[in-house]
Amino acid sequence: MDAGVRVIRTRPGGQDGRPPPEGAATVADIDSSPTSGSFDRHGDRPLDGACRTADAAFARVAHEPAAAARAREEAAKAVCGSCPVRIPCRRHALAARIPHGVRGGLTADERHVLLVGPSPAPPSAWRVPAPGRCSSAD
Repeated sequence: MDAGVRVIRTRPGGQDGRPPPEGAATVADIDSSPTSGSFDRHGDRPLDGACRTADAAFARVAHEPAAAARAREEAAKAVCGSCPVRIPCRRHALAARIPHGVRGGLTADERHVLLVGPSPAPPSAWRVPAPGRCSSAD
């Protein structure tokens, strides 16, 4: 099942010379090559995908609470987990840069991270010290 996909960016042979953990996807596994499969008229869902009969899990709702959106995404990922066209669907979503929904077992945010990388954490120098405390020696 793809619900817990962990993506590990590796260099050939692994970043530290070891292979990635079992079950972990690498960027090489999740490439953005286009597929030749048939997609719906909007071009974002495969005609022979398991999602065709699970519309409720894939339907976006305006002003949906965050908890409900996460639950819906997890349900959609579970559907993708058993889908026979999950990998071609994922490749298509990455190549077409589909900006919404779960496609190929990945959320839009997960696909974004694969395509552009994670957002950098702010440097500790950006953090403001609490009032009355100084972060540097005087």
